[in-house]
Amino acid sequence: MTALLRPVLFLDVDGPIVTIVDPANDYSDPRVAWTRNDSTGVRYNLEVVGWIHELAGLAEIRWLTAWEKSAAAELAPALGLPEFEVIPFEEHRFKELDWKHSAVLAQLIDEPTRPVAWLDDEPEYRDAYDQLVPHALANKVPFFIVRPTLSDGLTEAHMIRLRTFLGRGS
Repeated sequence: MTALLRPVLFLDVDGPIVTIVDPANDYSDPRVAWTRNDSTGVRYNLEVVGWIHELAGLAEIRWLTAWEKSAAAELAPALGLPEFEVIPFEEHRFKELDWKHSAVLAQLIDEPTRPVAWLDDEPEYRDAYDQLVPHALANKVPFFIVRPTLSDGLTEAHMIRLRTFLGRGS
């Protein structure tokens, strides 16, 4: 019997970790520990940093973000996150797809028995299921996408679903 490989989790920065001030949300909600990092100038929820550490124990995290190397070189150290592989923008195997979809599809194809999760907020990626899920289903690759909003970021509800999905690979 073959054990499942450790899942891969593709992680965007803006949205899942860093949230943008929404005029309707002034970060005054007492249930959320909003913090501003002076070295990077970003605002984030302290709880999310702990969740990213937890996710790193459940999956191999890879940065898939326009921050590219800055995510690893600046943001991760500033927030106390471990080192994760960075998927560069120029890694674009499937020219008919945008670079993020291309990276995820390449992973689904290259390691078809390895579960894949993707955390990304961007609206233009909301059609990911239309492009990627048919491939994952046809090849029986466990695939899961979480789309936090840019104003709220990663939430406990997202984490419950991620823990459940990533538990498949442990």
